[in-house]
Amino acid sequence: MTSQSSLGRATLLTRSVSVLLMALLSINAWAAYCSLRDPVMAIRTLYPQSNQYRSLVKTITTEARTNIAQRLPFTLHFNEIGRHTLYVAKQKNTPVGFVHARSELSEWGVIEIAWAITPDFKVHDFYFQRCRSPACNERLRTRLLVDIKNKSVGELLLMLSTDGKSLAPEYFDDYQNDNDLVLSLIRSSLKTIAATEFGWFEEVRSARRLNVVVKHFPQIVAPRLEPLNSDKKATYRMPRALAPSYSYVDQSSIQAFRVLDKSKEIARLVEARWVIENQTGEFSWLFNQAGEVLALTQHDPMPSDDVSQSFSGLRGRDLSSMENCATAAEVSGGTLFLNAYKNVEVY
Repeated sequence: MTSQSSLGRATLLTRSVSVLLMALLSINAWAAYCSLRDPVMAIRTLYPQSNQYRSLVKTITTEARTNIAQRLPFTLHFNEIGRHTLYVAKQKNTPVGFVHARSELSEWGVIEIAWAITPDFKVHDFYFQRCRSPACNERLRTRLLVDIKNKSVGELLLMLSTDGKSLAPEYFDDYQNDNDLVLSLIRSSLKTIAATEFGWFEEVRSARRLNVVVKHFPQIVAPRLEPLNSDKKATYRMPRALAPSYSYVDQSSIQAFRVLDKSKEIARLVEARWVIENQTGEFSWLFNQAGEVLALTQHDPMPSDDVSQSFSGLRGRDLSSMENCATAAEVSGGTLFLNAYKNVEVY
């Protein structure tokens, strides 16, 4: 009798554990493939100025997961690998941002968040699509948005501990009883930006380029970007005084485009990675034919304030000749102008 009773309890326990495991697996699988419940409403909420959108379905691969792990102190769960949808919000056929739904597990169950990401990979906005926690309210959303809006991956990481498992001390006290939820939201924003960047690499960069152009030429209805031939026909040896060892442009990363208004060229856009004083990053430059820097956009990872200011101060400068360059930032710009307009490789 005792052995039968024990056997019954063991069987019941085994079944209970099995049911629990199946439930957890079901929640994980369901959470990984979170999607927008109402894309039109979501896009209108997050980007009121948009009047159309495009959905892009892609497979998040193990390669993307590996890239994210190299960028963040954590990465996607294996259940998050698979087909996902990215929504591109547009205004007058020009991308203004991305919308991506993600889900996170919490002590209250699955939380679904609709994230709005800018074309240069910063947080624009978010809202709770599904959350049972009473902490998921407009008060917390508004408060957190003040801290994370317009922040890039590098800036968001500063809000977390080095291992990404807790909030940084200065934020830990600010959110008191909401620490776990806020931690999950910041981690979710980081994964969303990284997954968007690596999962839709070409699409999001194309949108980012157009966004840079439209910001400077808002009067143009539908600018076009035409890739330039990357075959170099000439080289330019930089004078030693202008070639400090701590600053250089990664020649292999340079991508240049003609900016067209209908059939008329109005500028050239150049993207490149740079290294300066052991810092690295990616910039988008707009030049006119005279060598004037029309616009300069710094992408994540952001440089230090001093380096950032040295670059941002170049708007309006004439960099048509390397002899006019004196600082490392000017040398970088002069290098890219020669590359874009003169088809010259600088070394």
